[in-house]
Amino acid sequence: MHKILVIGKQNVGKSTFINRLLRKRKSIQASVAGVTRDYISYPWQVGSHHVSLIDSAGITTDAADSITKDAIARTFALLDSAHLILFVLSVVDVTGEDIELSLQLQPYREKVVIIANKIDLSGDLSDVYSLGFPTILSISAEHNTGISKLMDFLELRIGDIHDDSLEQSQPESAASSEEASNAGFADNAEPTDIAVPEQKSDQKVTPRVCVVGRPNVGKSSLLNALVGFDRAIVSDIPGTTRDSVAHAAVLAGTEHTIVDTAGIRRKRRHKSAIEFYSQVRSEQSYSDADCCMVLIDSSEGVTEQDMTIVRNLELLGRPYVVLCNKWDLIQEKEGYAMIRKVKDRHGLFRYAMIFPCSVKNRVGLEYIPSYIRDLLSEAKRTVTTGTLNSYLQRWIRQSPPKSSKTKNITIRYGTQTGVNPPQFVFFANKYAKEFKTYARYIESCLRRTFGFLHVPIRIEIRTPSNVRRRRT
Repeated sequence: MHKILVIGKQNVGKSTFINRLLRKRKSIQASVAGVTRDYISYPWQVGSHHVSLIDSAGITTDAADSITKDAIARTFALLDSAHLILFVLSVVDVTGEDIELSLQLQPYREKVVIIANKIDLSGDLSDVYSLGFPTILSISAEHNTGISKLMDFLELRIGDIHDDSLEQSQPESAASSEEASNAGFADNAEPTDIAVPEQKSDQKVTPRVCVVGRPNVGKSSLLNALVGFDRAIVSDIPGTTRDSVAHAAVLAGTEHTIVDTAGIRRKRRHKSAIEFYSQVRSEQSYSDADCCMVLIDSSEGVTEQDMTIVRNLELLGRPYVVLCNKWDLIQEKEGYAMIRKVKDRHGLFRYAMIFPCSVKNRVGLEYIPSYIRDLLSEAKRTVTTGTLNSYLQRWIRQSPPKSSKTKNITIRYGTQTGVNPPQFVFFANKYAKEFKTYARYIESCLRRTFGFLHVPIRIEIRTPSNVRRRRT
């Protein structure tokens, strides 16, 4: 797949430009510099071509902190593999940083396209032409000026590119997949983008596994461990990750998409709009995931915010596994006592898989592929109506529902209506408050009989009255 890299100095409008091309607010926009840190790949269609559009960190010559320096280094590392480089700058103010960046892009001049943004504010392109690149397109990302012309140009330009790099990388990709299958997860995987065109119905859909948790619990380190290289920036500073970062990893022989998310804080603790939108992206990521890995800090135990995160996953019906990270910082006896306490006192964790690990020391990570495989298998498990009703009559005989004063309450039959989470509908002759309690008994029987041991289950009781309401 062709890769189109968007590059430029900080706060020049790259994220606005990305959102304009995608026609969606995918990239976080803010007036402050340095919002984008990890590069993000977006699937994008240009005419008949499916490409990966890459939003990168802004370049600056006076990077003061290690996070910004790391982000800039990762951006420059993408230059060799990119098929087209869209160099975004503002026609209003071509600065020394633009000139220095243009010098660094000279070895790639054949695939560099200068995007002269904010053309609505100034029509003078003399400073832009002085940079010495042959291809210059003027646009206004904010006002959608020149975007259609840009799209036509990209369609022709992409069609002329012979993608030798993809042909050469195919054997390496296959080899790395085989290694990852043998290892359980991709220890030696090469950095290959997961941005793909929208899957057709006859194509295999890659499961999405979302890593969620509070800030600074080790989510980015876990992503890097699973994909086999430093895909996400890791720092001891809370809030390093600002947008969801996705990448491919092979778990137990099957390719998955691992999604690292920004740390989730209490909403009242948001210090800026960036933190607010980062959390919105995190919530959207785990809403769209097939399953989640919830990381907690073993040295701090289960906090109220951990409970809130799990409660949100329960409401959404997302299956999850709990990883007690930083296990090396506590005594083993204390750690297992904490897990028992969580199981006994917190009802939300009553069926969750909880296991210790240390992402930093790579301890316990070998079990993740099998846990994810079993979790997805349970979430997508189906039970035929005949089998369900055969067992249903057995459960009712063992513990029949309580009857009201005026009429006996009976459950006629049940059927499974959905997966991930498994959803069941049972039809009764009359609704009663006692059915809420009886539904918990039915849930327990479903888990025990059909192996729904670690996933949320949705149960609905329907009666003739509410069925009629549904039809009207």
